[in-house]
Amino acid sequence: MDPNRNRRETMTDFDQWLLLMYNENCKERMYYNDTPYKSLWDYYEAQKEYLERRYYEEKVLSRKS
Repeated sequence: MDPNRNRRETMTDFDQWLLLMYNENCKERMYYNDTPYKSLWDYYEAQKEYLERRYYEEKVLSRKS
């Protein structure tokens, strides 16, 4: 994810997946009365290792099967 990329460009598969994960995280945090991340970028930066590993497990490894 590149925050400096032109927003008119097409979203990558990772960007789409990340947006879904962010939305789910916001819902979960609100459910548990926790403060959601202020932005998608803040979420990505805070959870980068987890998100990249999870994407790899879900998307990349499943394509190889």
